[in-house]
Amino acid sequence: MGLFEAVVIRWSGQCRRPVVPIDNVATRLFTALLVAISGGVHLRLYLDGYRDIHVESVLGIDLSRSFLLSVLAALVVAELLAVSALRARLATPAYLAAVLYAAGSLAAFALSRTTGLLGFEEHGWDWQSVVAVGSALLTLAIAGIALVARLTNRAPAPATQS
Repeated sequence: MGLFEAVVIRWSGQCRRPVVPIDNVATRLFTALLVAISGGVHLRLYLDGYRDIHVESVLGIDLSRSFLLSVLAALVVAELLAVSALRARLATPAYLAAVLYAAGSLAAFALSRTTGLLGFEEHGWDWQSVVAVGSALLTLAIAGIALVARLTNRAPAPATQS
């Protein structure tokens, strides 16, 4: 059976197990690495000058602090993913946190390139943009697929006797 046929069988509901076992230790560790890379890019940008940008703020958070918060969030999410490699019960919240982190990073990037974010606009691409967006997109795809796989492949509840 080819991969296409296996995917069709999976989508038709004839198979209870995922065709490609995406939810495993290697996936969690690789996703942790991707989140850490994104956090590393944000840390580099913060240290290279973004910490001095104070245009507008919302609830006391300006662009500079938002980059620092992104670094801290990446650290927490990457750690949660790494720990979930040892404690499988933490995998679902870890994947959810990774999806939210990546989606937030991509949304902030898109805003900074279009309407502006906290009074800051930037244009063009450099290596940091490519690495940050690439790692966020991969995180979103991998963690999103793994999260859906975890949520949809649970064993059915036992039948109740009447």
